[in-house]
Amino acid sequence: MLEVWWHLSTRYVSGLRDGLRVLIAPQREREFSVLVEKAKIVEDGKRAECQNRDRERSKYKRDSKPSSFVQRPKKKARFDGPVRVGAPATLAGLQPCSDCGRRHPSEC
Repeated sequence: MLEVWWHLSTRYVSGLRDGLRVLIAPQREREFSVLVEKAKIVEDGKRAECQNRDRERSKYKRDSKPSSFVQRPKKKARFDGPVRVGAPATLAGLQPCSDCGRRHPSEC
């Protein structure tokens, strides 16, 4: 029966991911239930380490939400220049052509 447990333990350790196997295999523990418990502890530690690393990264990262159209600065209209009312002065002095109907300074 001891040989069966040893074989089961060996297969369990060889099936672990490399990161876990490196931490558990040097302990040379061959009792299956102890191996499973140690693997759980190591996995929990790795998970907590990743969560802490992600939390630290998010502190220094800018908010990655897409900026909306409302938040962007809008162009302001210029009110400092003269305001045009009516037709431009150049067109006002020209009479429509009797041949083509367009306004131009010389004959068609």
